Amino acid sequence: MKRAFILFVAFVAPVALFAVPMGPWYGPGQFAGLIPHEAGPYYTTEVLNIQSEMGQQKIGDFDVAAIVSLRDRLDIAAQNDAYVRDMSLHSRWLPGLGQFEMGDTGSGFAFLGLDLATWAATLVGVYYTLPSDLRFDRIDYLHDSFSTINNAWNGHNFVDYLPAMGVFFAGVIVDQVVRHWASTSAGHEATERIDNGSVKFTPRIGVGFMGFDVAY
Repeated sequence: MKRAFILFVAFVAPVALFAVPMGPWYGPGQFAGLIPHEAGPYYTTEVLNIQSEMGQQKIGDFDVAAIVSLRDRLDIAAQNDAYVRDMSLHSRWLPGLGQFEMGDTGSGFAFLGLDLATWAATLVGVYYTLPSDLRFDRIDYLHDSFSTINNAWNGHNFVDYLPAMGVFFAGVIVDQVVRHWASTSAGHEATERIDNGSVKFTPRIGVGFMGFDVAY
């Protein structure tokens, strides 16, 4: 059983370490194929570090333990990049979400509150820049007939709605700024947590499937 496991590692580990999908890769030296265009900074740095450490050595000069060690380093680097990317994306989808997931509730509430305030101000601005006869004090949207409401809205031309449209699109732009700010901040915070050791990952056996993998 032990011999079979050693043979499995000897044949599978090099493939898991060095096999990459076909595509336009870049990078220096014999490790050019290990750095895809979409690789993050941790993965790219780790590949270059490994290449520097190996010098003129070839893959065949390494024993199984060394190959597995290299594979583990790349796997951890890939997980680091994925963590930073996920926290950043989550805060772009919902400002503050990435911060909440990292336990930074203060920043999370700040970004979420800022985004909600942006949309609240936008809606208030849109309301008060609509023609005055469309406001709640002139139309009872809960009890007036659909025809009455429809006639009121159709009684205005495109120019009458331009102020409200301008406020709305301005709100969308501000919202995108807030989302970008929250996303960038979450990415920086995730990077800091990895660099100071408060977030650590362990190597996985296999590529994982639907969230399942084995850590050791």
